[in-house]
Amino acid sequence: MLIKDLYSEHMTDARMTMLNRRAFSDVLADTPRHSRLKEDSRQIEFVRIGQALKLEAIVRGDAPTSLASAGGVSPGVVFKRSPWEANCFYPVFPAQAVTAADSWGENRLIVAAEEGTYIMATLIV
Repeated sequence: MLIKDLYSEHMTDARMTMLNRRAFSDVLADTPRHSRLKEDSRQIEFVRIGQALKLEAIVRGDAPTSLASAGGVSPGVVFKRSPWEANCFYPVFPAQAVTAADSWGENRLIVAAEEGTYIMATLIV
């Protein structure tokens, strides 16, 4: 008898709206006001931080818009050097077959040669 009562109780729920199978947003008619305000303030703060970061990039000259909108400059002029351009750090390095080299930090250079790996640093006194 108990099983039949449970079965009939749950089967009537299955024939109705079946709230357990609907999306949560469909069940709630309207979201609470405080969560909407919280989401709006979060989005406003997100946009504000993004605009501040974009402004910093434009001021530094890293943004593509800073090159296009700079007045009095020819279109092909680039303000900063590209990272793949060669820089001469140590012009009197011994004549060895250098395989690869890269800057390391502010004042160091790491060089890989056939004879070994070298780390050269400038001493700031």
